[in-house]
Amino acid sequence: IQVEAMKAFTVRLKKKEAMLVGRADHMRESRERFRSKRILLERGSRRFEDGEEIEVNRHADRQPIDPRTPKGFGDPFFRQINVEQKVELDSIMSVHERTQIRKKNDGSLKADISSGWKYLDGKGTLKENRNYKNKFMA
Repeated sequence: IQVEAMKAFTVRLKKKEAMLVGRADHMRESRERFRSKRILLERGSRRFEDGEEIEVNRHADRQPIDPRTPKGFGDPFFRQINVEQKVELDSIMSVHERTQIRKKNDGSLKADISSGWKYLDGKGTLKENRNYKNKFMA
């Protein structure tokens, strides 16, 4: 009976030891996973290694615009578009022309810019415009 009890005790001891080794492996893998996730979070990655999106870093590549930033800051064409062209339009157009454009555009003073393209009637292999059936740009 003592031999059988000793064998049973040895089997239980081996199972317990295997469970402890398995638990230690699981804890080590968990620490490694947590460490790699923390590194990805800190450096601002968009996704974890398994492809899961990091919610905190979803907008990491964007910065909110400071409300004190002046309009057009950092845009080299802002002055040309919004100041110089307005001065040119005001100096070129008469009061009558300005009034007509404002009536046409619901109060705004925006000039229509034509591209120089014309629509021609015709048939052929050119790609057809959805808005103008059987008309092609030339």
